[in-house]
Amino acid sequence: MSTLRLHSLVLSATLLLGNGCPQKSSTAKPESKPSRAEVEVYTESASVNAVLPMGKTLWIGTGQGLVAWDLRQLKAKILTVDDGLPGNNVLTLASDGMHTLWVGTATGVARMRAGRWTQFGDCPLGDNITTMATTARANTVWVGGPKGLARLQHERWKLLFRKSEVTALRYMPDKKVLWVGTRGHGVLRCKSIRCEQFGADRLGGNHVTSLARSRHGVLAVLAVDKGGKAAYHHRGHWHRYTVKPAMPLHWASFAKGILFLSAGDSVYQLKPRKDSATPPGPIELAPQTSGGPEFIARKVRRQMPRRVTVVKQALGSLWLGSQRLGVARFNGDLLQYFRTNDLTEGARRLSLACTDATTCYMATGNRMYKKSGPSMTRVRYPADNDAVFQWVGKDRAGGLITVLRSGRGALEVARLSKGGTFTALELKPAIHTKQGPLQLTFGSVDATGKLWLGLAIKESDDSRGAGMAVVDLATGVVMFHGRSTGLPITEGGLGITSDLSGATFSGGKVFIGSRGGVIRISQDQSVKVFTENEGLKSEIINDIVAGPRGHIYAATSSGLGVYDGQVWRFHDGRDARTNKTNTVLHAPGGAIWFGGPTGLHRLHRGKLTSFDEVDGLLANEVLSIAMDSAQRIWVVHKNGLSIVRPKL
Repeated sequence: MSTLRLHSLVLSATLLLGNGCPQKSSTAKPESKPSRAEVEVYTESASVNAVLPMGKTLWIGTGQGLVAWDLRQLKAKILTVDDGLPGNNVLTLASDGMHTLWVGTATGVARMRAGRWTQFGDCPLGDNITTMATTARANTVWVGGPKGLARLQHERWKLLFRKSEVTALRYMPDKKVLWVGTRGHGVLRCKSIRCEQFGADRLGGNHVTSLARSRHGVLAVLAVDKGGKAAYHHRGHWHRYTVKPAMPLHWASFAKGILFLSAGDSVYQLKPRKDSATPPGPIELAPQTSGGPEFIARKVRRQMPRRVTVVKQALGSLWLGSQRLGVARFNGDLLQYFRTNDLTEGARRLSLACTDATTCYMATGNRMYKKSGPSMTRVRYPADNDAVFQWVGKDRAGGLITVLRSGRGALEVARLSKGGTFTALELKPAIHTKQGPLQLTFGSVDATGKLWLGLAIKESDDSRGAGMAVVDLATGVVMFHGRSTGLPITEGGLGITSDLSGATFSGGKVFIGSRGGVIRISQDQSVKVFTENEGLKSEIINDIVAGPRGHIYAATSSGLGVYDGQVWRFHDGRDARTNKTNTVLHAPGGAIWFGGPTGLHRLHRGKLTSFDEVDGLLANEVLSIAMDSAQRIWVVHKNGLSIVRPKL
């Protein structure tokens, strides 16, 4: 046993989602408005494996530990092996209603009671425990996993079933019956240690993905190749159903006297159909056997989380854990999220590099993640566990390169091999100063293969400009354009020390955004600074990019500016182009994408199209954007990430 020590990550929470905490959902998206984009959203670096509201605490199991939300103070802490868990990959949770928390992990089972942990080894199922159920009796828990079903009672294990994987457990205390869903052997009904099996002849299939116990029976959701199937145990008999129109069924649950069923992209409430003349609703559970109850389906109007991983009924609400979106609480009307937003914690500027159509690497100025299909995993630098990923991109040959800050505060450049290993370049001289750790403000590769880096010296939560470094990726030779910052002095340096925000290349010239205007470096190394005297509405340049016909687009605190080689122009009307702009990019085909406090915007051939929360974005405030090889727009917000596939 080890004393519970709640430490590690502590996240202050308010009722603002933008601060990474619970928020009641805004008005549902109007169904009459046609969708102009497909949007994926992410807020968490780890998916939710388990969820359990228990008293004043919401427990959330993730692959990175056990998150404890204080529902009164709206604060979250995370527990790991250092606090007494048998493993950080928490797969399932259960409670016996007596202030006892049971935890199943990828490396064993543990119990927390009165703030102290007890670990239980020698489980006959091995380590991977993926589902649990308890009774009101102390010291009794059923556990299931890939190797079957077992019971732990009075600290002694008993193997009950081992023929196939157990996928779901539901206990009915009034009848003292445990219902067991399996992959390959249908449903088991267990009393004490004796279990009765119901197979495909009763259910219509053997692979059960979800079980929901209602007041009148048990609903089993079955996995099938096409469409969806369910079986309902009512008054001692199984009744089979198919869903019409054909669509996959994901999960079922029971809360507030109502059965909830997830079908396709929506969630439906199922109520008994007492009159055959009453329409069944937008979907129909068509009976395949006679004598079973019929249902009326009503679509839940709230947009529930996509990619739900676990559902729990407790405290009069549905609690839905999801993949990379935290936990949502639905009480039949309001939707409230519990999120830590750690995916974009410390994010400064988004950079992106894709190795194929489905695999991309994203750096936020703090961490790097690899997105492969729907999954997103954190990338680490084996040579330095304290390394912070500042930027990721490609060299002229298409190889993946990254810039990271080492634990010593220096900036390093490394290549990523196809095998996923890093090889650091030998930089001559090193990008290092004794005045403080270095922070990257931008990265950009020019047509000759040189990597341009904006530098700043990190000072507590702030930073000050330190100029620029240009790295020859072929030789590792570094030229510095800065002074009085403790960086090495190299021949030919231009002495640029302003706080820089971006670099772009057009017509043999380099255009650099800064806090003092736009800096232009010509081929003869002459420097010109564009300020408000040269037509800029604001000298605070947040981002810069070369667009169609070589025009330069600058994201400024007073809107989007365009330089045609002669003069700077800003929009005279009243639209998003006149608002503060944080980020801008040039897409193939000539479109200019930009973002700021009012959302994400696309300017193409004089037409402006805007996207915001109503279109599915996680938030209206856009901090930084990038485009992947499939021409999707990746959008970083303060509280997470949106990936937008426009329908234009």
